[in-house]
Amino acid sequence: EAIESFVSYMPVSDGYDPSVHSHRENTERLFRKWQTYLDQESIKFK
Repeated sequence: EAIESFVSYMPVSDGYDPSVHSHRENTERLFRKWQTYLDQESIKFK
């Protein structure tokens, strides 16, 4: 559940429409979401 937002084959759940963005924009969005997840999870280990 926590990783659904940056797994490319999962359906979008936040209203984002990937069809109106370029492949690069969609990829960058997934990487930003992945980075946010990693940042949040790393706090648990500090």
